[in-house]
Amino acid sequence: NFNHNEALKKGKKRGRKKKSLENPSTSSSTMNSSSILHPTMNAVNIDVDELDNMHWRERALKIIQHITNEPNSEPFRRKVDEIRDEAHGYYKIITQPMDLGTLRSYIKNKTIISPKKFVT
Repeated sequence: NFNHNEALKKGKKRGRKKKSLENPSTSSSTMNSSSILHPTMNAVNIDVDELDNMHWRERALKIIQHITNEPNSEPFRRKVDEIRDEAHGYYKIITQPMDLGTLRSYIKNKTIISPKKFVT
């Protein structure tokens, strides 16, 4: 079970500030704007100083990369193929599908035009 306070202490010991994108299902505190992970995923720690110097698109791509590196993110890395993924009728049920690869492309080609659109 992830302990946010322990992770913060470890980050401080190394001399770097860390911002945690904490899993809301394991958090004992209220959800903040950084809590964006699926309940089965671990917290993602990102160096705050590094993020402060980035444009929002670079930040978004960094967040996507961290999520993509999580072992539990595998089903979300690419578009669902109804045959390959044995998900017959998926696109009849999910009318606005999104995966991490498509999200990354939308940020890179500027289809997503603002940080607000990225998080919604």
